[in-house]
Amino acid sequence: MASSSSSYKSSSYGDCEKEASTVSRKIFDAFINHRGPDVKETVAFALYDSLEELGFWTFLDDQELQLGDSIESAIKNAIYSSSVQIAIFSPRYAESSWCLNELVDMLETKALFIPVFCDVKPYELRYPQKGVYAAAFAKHEEKGRFSNEKIHQWKEALHSSSIISGYEFSTSNDNVEKLCTKIALAVQQNIGKTFESFPRYVEITKHEIGLHAEAAASTSRSAQVKKSSVLPRDSHPVGIDSKVEDMIGLLKDPKYQVIAVVGMGGSGKTFLLQNVYKKIKSSFDKSIWLSISKSYSVKNLQNDMALHMGLKTEIVDGAISQETAAELIHDCLEGKK
Repeated sequence: MASSSSSYKSSSYGDCEKEASTVSRKIFDAFINHRGPDVKETVAFALYDSLEELGFWTFLDDQELQLGDSIESAIKNAIYSSSVQIAIFSPRYAESSWCLNELVDMLETKALFIPVFCDVKPYELRYPQKGVYAAAFAKHEEKGRFSNEKIHQWKEALHSSSIISGYEFSTSNDNVEKLCTKIALAVQQNIGKTFESFPRYVEITKHEIGLHAEAAASTSRSAQVKKSSVLPRDSHPVGIDSKVEDMIGLLKDPKYQVIAVVGMGGSGKTFLLQNVYKKIKSSFDKSIWLSISKSYSVKNLQNDMALHMGLKTEIVDGAISQETAAELIHDCLEGKK
């Protein structure tokens, strides 16, 4: 995969810079561009979860927009602060001017760009006036809401995206979770070459908990990366840091080999452990998060472990026995921390 070398103007949303001061300045690892009605409930949410499980702070519009944010400014800030740009192209993608505007800005950043061709082929983006997007562009031109220059910019962005190595996917035939895990691992491997610390954690800003607003607005990207406050995606916890440190202390104590966290449903057991995992995983050679239900499958657990360890597809495709898969996993982990 490679970032695009094409150059685009940065005026996709007009002059959003004037509103930037009203928007919380967050730093994101990845930005997911998609047309909601097509793929939000399937590919987009699954990819968001896969990236979050690996410790990446990911922007997916309704997950990250805060009440009172200027939508255009918040999205533009997320794009230009992200180290990885992911575009999910679906059959009706080009109907959305928002998607197309975001795509232009994403390519302009020169960040790692990963196209996901969902129920469309790369060649169909190459000449959008003739392919699956022809009807959408005909409507844009007919309505006259956008200049010829803007429409030409969109077509150039689609063409550039079509010649960048990515992932082809069929919602009717392919496994969504497997695809998203592969993409998340690809992000992990590539972003690790750029930043010294992995994963990165983002400093909590005033917009989120009412503290450090002025510092967050002026702090540089590199300074924020050095901070390590664990930040959940759906809530603003109070007192979680001390519980995380207590748990890490138990894990470091050699007299404990297994630690059980018990409590009523909804009391925050999984949330606590997710934060512990994110905090300590970079200290180990290999780290895997597994969720085991009452009706678990050994084969599925082996698949999850194989994907997270980057093992070849023999395990994932079920071409070998569970016993052989266990030996491969053991050999991969032997001698590792």
